[in-house]
Amino acid sequence: MKAFRPLSVVAITSISLILMLAGCFNTPNINYPLQSFIKIENYEMEEMDAGSLGIINAVVRTGSGSGSIIYHKKNRSYILTAKHVCGGDSIVKRVLIDVDNETYQATVFAKSENHDICILESERINKPRIKLSLNPPKKGDNVYNVAAPGGAHERGYVPHFKGIYSGYSEKMKSDIYTIPAYPGCSGSPIVNRYGELVGLLFAVNGKFHHLSVSITHAQLFTFINSHLDMTEKLID
Repeated sequence: MKAFRPLSVVAITSISLILMLAGCFNTPNINYPLQSFIKIENYEMEEMDAGSLGIINAVVRTGSGSGSIIYHKKNRSYILTAKHVCGGDSIVKRVLIDVDNETYQATVFAKSENHDICILESERINKPRIKLSLNPPKKGDNVYNVAAPGGAHERGYVPHFKGIYSGYSEKMKSDIYTIPAYPGCSGSPIVNRYGELVGLLFAVNGKFHHLSVSITHAQLFTFINSHLDMTEKLID
């Protein structure tokens, strides 16, 4: 009986390379929801000193946030964001800016009474909607986010972030992710590796900005379905 010949270093290296490449090809692409992203700008009426003209009322931008398109119906689009981004009665104009820097006017469609969630309604935005995941994230899952921290957003440019789902906080009644955040990120979508919505960023840890606070998957699912009644279409 002939003994087995030991593999050469070259042969072992070749096999390892083949296995590594096979693993790469089996890894799913990461689908950042770039085309579904919306930047939101709020404007209010404020008194300003116009010199010789005296005190005048002027419409000025008072804040910005992030959001994502979740549904289209005929000539209307619906944008998910945080309730505090939608603002209150003092807002006189809400401007939506898509990834191509096209602008749209929006009104509040629905606000949650118990959570920091809001849906805006606008004229049709010809961009793909984001899908809602059927399943919540698991601890340790990689997640992905697009947002406009500090209003950072230009045509074809939106910051991309990656983090990990760390679990549910009983104290905050919210999910915690290791995603860096800054004012302007509120309302931005958190997605799994398939680009499906699993969370909504609405706050950040004041002592460590890489700990972000999110609406839970269950809270999102309930709110979206109760107001749009289109769960089957959001997840198809």
